[in-house]
Amino acid sequence: MNEVSEENRQKVGSVTALFVLCALILSVILSLLLMAASAPKEIALLVGLLALLLLLWVSATTERRILNSLPGGRLAEGDHPRITNLLEALCLSTGISPPQIHILPTKGRNIAALGRSVNESTLIITTGLLEAATRIELEAVLANRIYQIVSHRTALVTVAVSTFGLEIGPSPFRIRPFALMSPKLKQKTGLLVDPSQDFSGDAAGTGITL
Repeated sequence: MNEVSEENRQKVGSVTALFVLCALILSVILSLLLMAASAPKEIALLVGLLALLLLLWVSATTERRILNSLPGGRLAEGDHPRITNLLEALCLSTGISPPQIHILPTKGRNIAALGRSVNESTLIITTGLLEAATRIELEAVLANRIYQIVSHRTALVTVAVSTFGLEIGPSPFRIRPFALMSPKLKQKTGLLVDPSQDFSGDAAGTGITL
């Protein structure tokens, strides 16, 4: 797991640096286009700078905005003690801080992990999963997500979505600045995940519960 974790951690840094570089290039191109269209140089540079700051701000706040857009909310103290106890035990065995838990009120049975940092992540768990899963099943899915957090896979996916997966603007007019990326580059940045990693996550998650 250490090799996978280190590889993903390095990818997180690479994707972040590449995004900043691409955002800077886009802002420069925008300024040049405006100047080519006879816009005053000062205005063109200001618009380019504002575009750069907008991209960086939207990226930095993506995680918070995703959580704020979801129904439900953070698990209240004393609610669902079974999941709290399981999560604390799993995190104790892996040496990470327990992630926050966001309860999503839906009948669907699902769980997702979100977060750029191993020790500052959030698990999004549906009420359908909490109501239907046995203790063993719940422990298994929690272990899988904890592995993804520990291995920095969650961080990689979160960073990928909040950088090259950005969508800017209201729903009918959303703009995706990096929509034309090639599939190969998307896989390198984490937007496309290797399916074989799912098996690795399942296997490692099983090991955590032993």
